[in-house]
Parts: sequence; structure tokens; C-alpha cells
Amino acid sequence: MNATEPKMVINQETVNYVMTYLESLMTDNERKAKRGVAMKKPFRLMSASQSQMKKFKEQGWLTDDPDVAELLKHGYEEFELATTKRILNDNNHQTILNNCPRCGQLTRTPKARQCRHCGHDWHDEL
Repeated sequence: MNATEPKMVINQETVNYVMTYLESLMTDNERKAKRGVAMKKPFRLMSASQSQMKKFKEQGWLTDDPDVAELLKHGYEEFELATTKRILNDNNHQTILNNCPRCGQLTRTPKARQCRHCGHDWHDEL
């Protein structure tokens, strides 16, 4: 980031965008942690049978990997924020985020061509 670039503000909208659309930039352990449904919805574990637990592990929803546990040690929301910060710091956030050319706000998806914030439409622009 140079002196003329605005500082990146990471809000929940940015976290959701990165976690939804930029999974390819996650490490293997970050992808495993993201799949960790048990961390997001612990009630499923409390009522799960042994066979369900086995199925969760087979499908990658649960892991005994200590590296994944370390990523999730402060909770799922903190994991999402830390992963988002790492991805944006390791990559040029201006090239991986689809921001409106008029207002600079984050679009809904990476392929969006109309801003949900200011209404600007750039479908015809190349």
C-alpha cells in the first residue's frame, strides 16, 4: 500500500465477501476451519450420535488437526476476520475486490456490474 492509497476498512461486508468468494486464496487449514460446521453450530455436536460424528469427520466437517484448532481457538468470527486480513494483506486488495468505480464501495459479488450502494451501472464499460 502506498501513501496515496486509502486504508482498507474491514467490516462484516468485506469479511462475508472474502469468505464467500475468495476461498481459493485460503490455505488448506483455513478451508478446513471454514468447513468446521461444529465450530459454527456446536448444538449439532451435542446431539450427534457416534455414527453422525464419524460421518462429520469423513465429510471434512470435523477434524482433529491441531493447526485447524489453533485457527479456531478464539471462535469462528475471529477466524473469519483473521483470514480476511491475511488474504487482503497477502494480495493487492484492489485487484481481488470488486469495488464500484464511482463510489468505491464493495459490490455484492466479484462479477457485479451495478453498485448496490450508489446505483452506478458499468455493464457497458470494459
